[in-house]
Formats: sequence, C-alpha cells, structure tokens
Amino acid sequence: MSEIKGKILAIGNEERVSDKFKKREFVIQTEGKYPKTVCLQLVNDRVDLIDPYQINETVEVSYQPESKQYNGRWFTNLTAWKIEKQAYNNSTDNDLPY
Repeated sequence: MSEIKGKILAIGNEERVSDKFKKREFVIQTEGKYPKTVCLQLVNDRVDLIDPYQINETVEVSYQPESKQYNGRWFTNLTAWKIEKQAYNNSTDNDLPY
C-alpha cells in the first residue's frame, strides 16, 4: 500500500468494461518544487469514492500499485482504495492557546 497527496486536476466518468468490472480515473498533481501529475483509478464498488470531491481540492489517496503483462508489454495501474480530504495547512504561531 502507498499514499500520495495532491490537488485534484481531473475526474473522469465511470467506464463499464464488462458486466463484472467498471472503473473510473482521476488525476492529481503533487506538491513541492517538482510537482508530478499522477493518474489513479477506482474500480468496481469504489468508483464513487471520488464523488464528494471537486477539482482543485487537496486529497490524500491510499492506493495499490500493480503491473500486468499483456502481449509482451507491461502496464501499471495505481488503484485507489481510500480518499481523504486534506485541510489547507496555513498554521502560524498565532495558534497558541494564550
């Protein structure tokens, strides 16, 4: 299991691949000096996890990376299983209790 934090850039539509499999992709951009753009997917009963969130919200995503070989090529998916909203952190010393 891995975690990544970033701002939501895009939320895709649900895609029904078969009667037993559906998926939905979303894209986040990490923070820092060299931000990275990362596409993750939600599958089956978790495709609705992204519904409460909007573009530009900062979230932390727990995901499982998995690679598969198909026709001699390797493909990697980052399958999200939990999404949590992250509050904007603008703390200062003015937060002291006195």
